[in-house]
Amino acid sequence: MAKSDWAIIAQNVSKAGFSWGCSSEMDSTGRVLYTADAYSRDGRRFIVLSDDRFTALLELERLTGASLGTSCFPTT
Repeated sequence: MAKSDWAIIAQNVSKAGFSWGCSSEMDSTGRVLYTADAYSRDGRRFIVLSDDRFTALLELERLTGASLGTSCFPTT
């Protein structure tokens, strides 16, 4: 069984040294929103809100630099 795209992204975020999570919520209008967050031991944290899980995780991957091996935000 092949891994789904979102599972591969989640694995990349973990390999980049981040703990991560994803949840879904419903707003007052009934719209479902997905929140994905990642944080590292050095204090970096990223939170993404999106209309679908894949987009939230894709943006999280971009922010953490998991797909490239580097974060788009320098560490101090």
